[in-house]
Amino acid sequence: MNYFRQKSLRYSLILLLCFGVSIITQAQSKKPMRFYKMKVVVYKKDTLAKILRRFVREDSIISKNNPMIQKTLKSNPQIKDWRNLKPGETLYVYINPKYIDMDKLKAFRKEVKQVSKKIAKKVKKKKKSEEIKKWSAFYMASMGTFSQENSDIAKVDFKQNSPLTLGLMYTHYPENKNFTIASSIYFSYLLAASSNLGKENIEVPLEIGFNSYYQHPIMQGRFNLYGGFDFEKFNTFSLEGVENENDILFDENQIGYLTIGYSQAFNLMKHGFLFKASISQSVFSSRTAGFSGDDNSQAYSGNKVMLFLLSKITDKYYVSSLFKYHTLTGPSNVSVMRIGIGAGYLF
Repeated sequence: MNYFRQKSLRYSLILLLCFGVSIITQAQSKKPMRFYKMKVVVYKKDTLAKILRRFVREDSIISKNNPMIQKTLKSNPQIKDWRNLKPGETLYVYINPKYIDMDKLKAFRKEVKQVSKKIAKKVKKKKKSEEIKKWSAFYMASMGTFSQENSDIAKVDFKQNSPLTLGLMYTHYPENKNFTIASSIYFSYLLAASSNLGKENIEVPLEIGFNSYYQHPIMQGRFNLYGGFDFEKFNTFSLEGVENENDILFDENQIGYLTIGYSQAFNLMKHGFLFKASISQSVFSSRTAGFSGDDNSQAYSGNKVMLFLLSKITDKYYVSSLFKYHTLTGPSNVSVMRIGIGAGYLF
């Protein structure tokens, strides 16, 4: 009797042990599996199998029903064809740690860092090239004609050349505003190459100019209207000095203008251009006579027209051309025409 009891107890213990092992196995199988999660950006035509081979050991045998494959498929519903992954597609790959080849993983991480640095460098370079340049330094050389006449005194005609005009422009871009304010200052060195005064290469005092414009885009940004203020300090001949002293003397003039204009950017033969046209009317002026015997205190007034064309040759350099025409009245009638070409640097 004791023998049967002992045997029965032994079988009960074996069954209990088997049942316990079964419970533990089931509990372990219900534990969530841990995976390495990796973000992969496809740079050239690829497949899921090729991507996995970059991370797993060479002796790994992985079927489609493997949990890590199923998780990868379910986590990327946007992928329609895993055998034809296209450049630019982004996906998340899940890999069971037991399949991971650590050497391959380290190599992948190193490659990612190198690629990230290259991408960051390219992005930084692109941002820098696209960054709005606020300053511009420019140079221009010009030639033209100058005519000044007072029918009661004398008339002067000469070819007016400027081998050197230097200037600086600044454009202000208010944050979250749909307008800009552009200001520039310049000076010109002038020569009278030939004249009816019997003298050649007459040096004319420096011409100085300043302007500031408010600019606003119209027609969805295809055009800009602008308006503002111009100031010019320039010289005319003292006709009374020429007539009475038989010498070349200059009157110093200062004129302020109100200016309106429009600009348009366009492309031609794969090159970008900017065209500007403006007209200015004098609103105040003064004149300092160069001849002491000149008792006429009248100053000049009038208008000017300007056409300007700019073309960028790189992100920082551009070439430009200009046409400017003044018509002034006062102690004498003055007309000045100038055509110039130049270059500039944006920074």
